[in-house]
Amino acid sequence: MKKRSYLFFGILLAFLFFPLSAHAETGNVQFSIQGVIPENQIDKTQTYFDLKLQPGEKQEIKVAIHNDATEATDFIVNVNQAYTNSKGLIDYNSQDVTPDKSMQYQIKDIVTKPEKVSVPANSSKEFAIQITMPKEKFDGRIMAGIQVLKVVTVDGKEQPSQFGYVLGLQLRNILSEVKREVKIADPKAAISFGKTAFSVNIQNPTMDAIGKMTYTGKITAAGKTETLQKIEWENRSMAPNSNFDLAFDMNDQEIKPGKYELHLKISDGKGNVWQFKEPFTVSSERAKEVNSAIIPMGGKSQTPSWLYWLIGALGALLALLMVRLIKSQRSQNKEITKELNV
Repeated sequence: MKKRSYLFFGILLAFLFFPLSAHAETGNVQFSIQGVIPENQIDKTQTYFDLKLQPGEKQEIKVAIHNDATEATDFIVNVNQAYTNSKGLIDYNSQDVTPDKSMQYQIKDIVTKPEKVSVPANSSKEFAIQITMPKEKFDGRIMAGIQVLKVVTVDGKEQPSQFGYVLGLQLRNILSEVKREVKIADPKAAISFGKTAFSVNIQNPTMDAIGKMTYTGKITAAGKTETLQKIEWENRSMAPNSNFDLAFDMNDQEIKPGKYELHLKISDGKGNVWQFKEPFTVSSERAKEVNSAIIPMGGKSQTPSWLYWLIGALGALLALLMVRLIKSQRSQNKEITKELNV
């Protein structure tokens, strides 16, 4: 991936599986990170941490920060649990994700790390992360991302920059295969990104990442065959012990109260297929609440028309850039996907 692609990707997109160590000198980034791979690395050709440890075992791992700036720089260090974002992709960029009810082990209870690391100008410095494995033996994997963010000063106050990198951290006891499972819950009318929608919660209750997922689904009125809205997603992924809301965007169409049916087929890269048919009801109160998200088209707008044109142009440009970066990132993660056997 080109240096500029790493920079924009850090701003615009969630990381797919484990992003590799990165380097960039564009704008105010001017740093890179690299894991110091230990002897118990399962696959030493990978640049992320993939460690096999015994129950209760302790280990120290190290990450190097290379500061290319001409002044000393501070960096914030986070270790974030892997989760599944609203696009149905594995993500590591947020610390404020509510754990799925199936999650037994949270990374915050397993690792100890520094809050901040200072690196002199034009030099490198390593920092250590202490790992203490859960006492109970488990099948599967604990997945997280070591996130490093540059500290910048805005209006006289220090804060983490939007520019940063994530290095994967995967912890295992044994290498046996985990039986995969996907569950659904709570189909309903919903507001998704400020628009009317139907949604259903998708859950991966196992300690295994699931890749190359395909979603094919539709919403119909109960007992009817006419499709009100459908969804076709490919090449998605789910983090272990995570969930997300799959949304059927209704494009600001009004949702009527009544009885509906969800028809959904989910498959993965290992040939597993899950089929669901779930009835649900939208009450008059819920329909009114959801339909309130629709912006009325009548009346005179106080917003100048040129602003809508500008927003549309920027949106189109952003969409083209995102498509390009997604393709590039998938190429970078080819070996990781292969390692996960998906």
